[in-house]
Amino acid sequence: MGVAEYHFEKRKSMGDIKRVYDENFREKGEGQYHNAVDVSRSDSNYIIKDIDIDKLEEEYKKILGKATIKRNSVLALDNVYYLPESFKFSKDLSPLERKCINKYFEKCVEFNENKYGVSLWAVVHHDETRPHLHIMSVPLTDDGRLCAKALTGNKIKLRSDKDEFYETVSKKFGFDERNKTLDNNEIRKHVSCNQHLEEKRMQLEKDIINKQNEINELTEQIENYQMKLKKLDNQTSALWEQSSEIRAKISAKYTSLGFVYENAKQRPLNPMEQKSLIQELIDYLKDIFGIHDRERLGNIAIYYPEAERKRIIHEIEKEKEALVDIHKQIDDISEQKNDLLEEYSDLKSVRKETRENLREIKEEYEELEEEWER
Repeated sequence: MGVAEYHFEKRKSMGDIKRVYDENFREKGEGQYHNAVDVSRSDSNYIIKDIDIDKLEEEYKKILGKATIKRNSVLALDNVYYLPESFKFSKDLSPLERKCINKYFEKCVEFNENKYGVSLWAVVHHDETRPHLHIMSVPLTDDGRLCAKALTGNKIKLRSDKDEFYETVSKKFGFDERNKTLDNNEIRKHVSCNQHLEEKRMQLEKDIINKQNEINELTEQIENYQMKLKKLDNQTSALWEQSSEIRAKISAKYTSLGFVYENAKQRPLNPMEQKSLIQELIDYLKDIFGIHDRERLGNIAIYYPEAERKRIIHEIEKEKEALVDIHKQIDDISEQKNDLLEEYSDLKSVRKETRENLREIKEEYEELEEEWER
């Protein structure tokens, strides 16, 4: 009777899934389909499981549950189950023949759900050369992960799945078993190809690990630089606070100096006023300093304003020197920070480039996995 078979393709975007929906449900115009479609026979097509395409993403999320979608995840498996090539479309099929064909496709849906995930839709086509069933399924594993690779596996698993399909489905409808034998040349070619792919896969795995380690080391260095930069910022802030305090002291001393100058600029005192002021100052200094030598007290009283002025000016100069030193420290720290920022920026650029290299290696690895599965 011939061999009944199936194959699948991977769909990685909602746009791709919707495009396949339009193809499967004949939403396109005549002549716009991927395969040769006889639209005069499209009325013979029928739906086993339908979906509202306008609510596709909503329904998909319900099926997905708590599973997460990764950047390169396969969102759905596009499965096609065929009747043997000897089967051709005919409107003259007997009710029993139609019932057997319908039952066969229903069993295909059951097999697909057990092997390749929950179905979004299932539709049978009779308007092409060979009757067949389209199933779009979400590849969820038993533990709730979205992982097509875990369900489709490699060539060995695919062969095992197709053997199981024969035993559980097509054999029961009297279809022939597929040819499982390979001649010696095919075996050698198969083993050699697999060995090459396995060696390449192992090398890519090593490259992925090495690149990830490089990224981890760079990230650690970047974090160290961030701590150093933060420390320099804290030092700079503390120095600016000191600078503000010193400026306030200098301002206060200039105010005191101005007060001394104002006293010096007052009008000259007459002898009686001078004698009275000096006596008051002597009494004040006697109480403050405990000095009783009248001549010495008189000299201190006479020269006190000038001495005070010189003392204040000396203190102002010292504060200015301290201020200059603080600003020199700030400039030194600023220079250190600029050097660190340049190195920090270089590290971030290297990490970005390394991440891009890692992404390319992972993409190559995924392509290799797909080639292995084929």
